[in-house]
Amino acid sequence: MVRYVPTFVTVASTAALALVLHLLGGITITPIIPYLSTLYPGSGFYIAFGLWFGLWGAIGVYIGTMIGGIIFGWPLFIVVVFMLVNLINALLPKVVNNVVKYDLGLKDKKGWVTHIGFNAIIMSAITATYGTWMFVYFMKWITEAYWWPFWMGWFLGNVVVGIVIGSALLKLLSRFIIKTPLYVKSIIS
Repeated sequence: MVRYVPTFVTVASTAALALVLHLLGGITITPIIPYLSTLYPGSGFYIAFGLWFGLWGAIGVYIGTMIGGIIFGWPLFIVVVFMLVNLINALLPKVVNNVVKYDLGLKDKKGWVTHIGFNAIIMSAITATYGTWMFVYFMKWITEAYWWPFWMGWFLGNVVVGIVIGSALLKLLSRFIIKTPLYVKSIIS
């Protein structure tokens, strides 16, 4: 059964944090697309939010980054579709955690291998592919000639952030967060 107050608190707080992280991520501007950061710190946080708060954290990330996209002046229809990349970035690690069942505090080799292998590397490849595809074919903000350099910048930036920020958050805060009523053991409860 869904716990309404903790769910609302989780969605609202992760949305607020994701908004701030998204706006801060827009400060580091790449020469190709304004407001797209090569090192986007939010992606490391989104992994942790999804692992700790499941679907509710992922929805909060989606809402917060949509608001950020609107603040940056992106059209609403683009924001709604494009920001799914952040929902995916938050939610898929939780799905994998439910299957693999590794310790979120990264206390063993299984946790580290899964976190670095899936959360940092595979998720970066998935989100870089989705994001680059959106920029080239859906939004048409860059040409196909920039596909690989754009993808590589996104991928490598997110790998670094996933390993550094994602690992630090999980290692330092998981033991506290899993003891709170906001922690979601499965996807939704």
